[in-house]
Amino acid sequence: INHDCSPNSQVIFTEDNTALVITSRELASSEEVSISYVPTSLPVVERRAQLRARYGFDCHCATCTSELGRGRSKAQMSEARATGTKREGPHHEGHTGRVKGCGA
Repeated sequence: INHDCSPNSQVIFTEDNTALVITSRELASSEEVSISYVPTSLPVVERRAQLRARYGFDCHCATCTSELGRGRSKAQMSEARATGTKREGPHHEGHTGRVKGCGA
């Protein structure tokens, strides 16, 4: 299950440590199931920093792009200019589409 800062699902663990994926709305058959790997209440800079540190990618989802575009993260945009960070894919820089440690 891939990350999105506006996820359509969440993972809940039962008492016996079974993971249940619960959708927050009805999904189209072609729609990707997504969860957030970090708290969505964090500011975009903090979400992206945690994703980079823990999972090795920079999130470029619609939520992050919108928040960055509205100037919520001038420091983040300055950092990208200074380091020459480039997007490698439509959503995640350096992301292979698989979660570390996941056999999927």
